[in-house]
Amino acid sequence: MDEEKKSSFLKGCVFENGLYSIEYITYTDKEIAEGILFVDSEPIAEIEFVKKQDNRYEYRFLFQTPAGGRVRSYPFLMLIDSIRMNLFIRFEDDEEMNLQSERILVTTKNDTDRENLKDMIYYIASDKGLYREINSESSESALIVSSINNYFDRVFMAVQKYKPYFFPQNSSAGFSASKTTRQGRVSFLTKRENMEPGSDEERVQLIKFLNMLHDDALSILKEFEDILFKNTKRFRDLKKNIPPGFSAPVITTQELRIKKGFKEFNRLRRSISKLRRLLEVMGSFNRRVKKDSFRPKKNFKIKEVNNLIFMWQKSRNMSLSYQKFFYNIESLDKLYEYYCLARLLNFIDVNEYLPDREKDINYNYKTENELFENEEFLYNTFYRKKNDLKLTLYFQSVIYGNHYENEIGLLRTSGYDGMYTPFNKTGNYYSPDFVLKISGVKDAYLILDSKFQTRNTILKGHMEEVISKYFIQIRDEKFERSQYVYILQGRTDDTLNMLWNYENKEAIKEKDISTFGIIQFSPDVKMNIYFDDILAKLESIARGE
Repeated sequence: MDEEKKSSFLKGCVFENGLYSIEYITYTDKEIAEGILFVDSEPIAEIEFVKKQDNRYEYRFLFQTPAGGRVRSYPFLMLIDSIRMNLFIRFEDDEEMNLQSERILVTTKNDTDRENLKDMIYYIASDKGLYREINSESSESALIVSSINNYFDRVFMAVQKYKPYFFPQNSSAGFSASKTTRQGRVSFLTKRENMEPGSDEERVQLIKFLNMLHDDALSILKEFEDILFKNTKRFRDLKKNIPPGFSAPVITTQELRIKKGFKEFNRLRRSISKLRRLLEVMGSFNRRVKKDSFRPKKNFKIKEVNNLIFMWQKSRNMSLSYQKFFYNIESLDKLYEYYCLARLLNFIDVNEYLPDREKDINYNYKTENELFENEEFLYNTFYRKKNDLKLTLYFQSVIYGNHYENEIGLLRTSGYDGMYTPFNKTGNYYSPDFVLKISGVKDAYLILDSKFQTRNTILKGHMEEVISKYFIQIRDEKFERSQYVYILQGRTDDTLNMLWNYENKEAIKEKDISTFGIIQFSPDVKMNIYFDDILAKLESIARGE
């Protein structure tokens, strides 16, 4: 194991339903007081003393089998992505050692999730995705390549539409950069009658702008190409680890993202070629145009062209940081979390909540251990408002036991520093995936935990733990429980009900909705009707109704 390598993958793989044992016996010159082997953050085996020989201590690993739990000799059941092995050792002299492996692929013969994976990837990469939420401390913000391609389409349409205005001397049919369509050959620049020609200054400015656009787009194409080829190499290396007939979702997600990326890459390359041909036909292609040579001295009379130029000048301060984020999503669980975040933000927008601050923020939480990692790429706190209500969506927040931060107003009522058990792995804090807080006369909370699992798996392995952690062990600053707790279900199964209520009808009769439940939140379920009901309830509570 290597403490330093945290993002690469080991060669080889493990099998989801594989039966495993640990035959390794270790010797050490210091006595071990405690040793635990983890799969991710879940303990699966303990070190047991065997004998002392020649001042050396001999130990072995024993799988844990908790009462009612799964047999630990199948340590990767229900794990469908990739895992990391962690080893914690504490010696008799209280010296501690933490070792961590590179990520290890978990393989399965079940590939039924492919369409949902594809839909999640396309959703995150679309205009509904998270590119507006990239955390940027500089003046740059994120740009997605599909938006650049759409922008090019608008430029070509505008140049065609207003060609007689800018280039009246070349408005004859003989001036054309043609392409083949079903109707035959058509020109880039079609003639339009009854249009007064513009000024020479405007023509020069447009030519400079188109040259600058060509130069900028080439730089973006090269940067995007580097991102794609780097990830293509990584995908091919990972694929070598998988035996025939098996698959790993992390590889599937890589493959789908790369395919989508190359589709946009080729579209951008065609747009650049089309722009170059257009400029060459104009006799105005300048291969030596300087990056900052275009500075319009006045507005164009045609508003559409003005808007396009303004949009690109603003976009020149943007970067491909969103593409870097998109292609660096390592795990399926993380992909699903980001999908849920994008969908929740769009749901909030649809319900007419508007931005409440100049921008959202990335709050840096501090913890006593290294189990928690702050979100690197995205904002993690989102501020919205609607009339008399304020809404805050927290992504990967930290709920502490002795104080609260980032205005979240929630406290954990169990655990303390140094107290770690299989059920209490973090000591003095919890970190739910999402906390939605609505504030008015009072505060109302919805805590959401995302699981890319089936309904049955969630009920068997997660429901009781989530209720214990996020309801029983959490209260607000008045020491009251004011939160609803739901799990977002990511995997499709044969479940007919999109909403599963933990409480029966009699229990929820007076309060409209169940305090706990499961919502199927997969791409094949487009409706948000259950969130509408929950949001309405939270708003009612916040207004004191």
